[in-house]
Amino acid sequence: MGVPKKKIALLILAAGNSSRMGTIKQLLPWKKTTLLCNAIENAMASMGDNTYVVVGANELKIRNQIPENGFTYIANPDWESGMGGSIAIGVEHILKTQKGTSGILIMLADQPMVDTLLLNQLMEKFFISSKNIIACEYDKNIGVPALFGRGFFQQLSKLGTKTGAQTIISLNSQEVYSIELHQKAVDIDTQEEYQQLLKRMN
Repeated sequence: MGVPKKKIALLILAAGNSSRMGTIKQLLPWKKTTLLCNAIENAMASMGDNTYVVVGANELKIRNQIPENGFTYIANPDWESGMGGSIAIGVEHILKTQKGTSGILIMLADQPMVDTLLLNQLMEKFFISSKNIIACEYDKNIGVPALFGRGFFQQLSKLGTKTGAQTIISLNSQEVYSIELHQKAVDIDTQEEYQQLLKRMN
């Protein structure tokens, strides 16, 4: 008998209100779709098992434009508490509904250069590594996308403030294997950043 495949859930954080953007960031056009739909498509095309999307602000508009199809929405009514709260509610939902989960890969809706190739790279490293956190390194920081093993599920489910996954990564550096993001290290917070990235892509 071979080694049983580790079951991986992908958790996309898309609950923020995009205050610095001035519009619903998750629904901004990207290629032939939107930023959020791009993240969902990459997650669903990966070797992961199930994809979950945490929504909060603008939940109804997002759900109307991107109907649930092959993935699961998780509503975070307390989205204003920050990213940690969204991670916690997402992890709790996964643990209740997806039995036997070995790892949870946390990613953001506003990192459009993160593709299926990178997501699979994180999972492949998790499958063979003795480390329990596989994260991405950029600008001397280590953060998401990041894959957390079962030993960190409780800590993730207890996050409830504006601190996110990076806090757990920082406190457990001996458990971390990092992968360089290089040119994929782009997240979009402002209209200026969005327009600059669109120019780069053309």
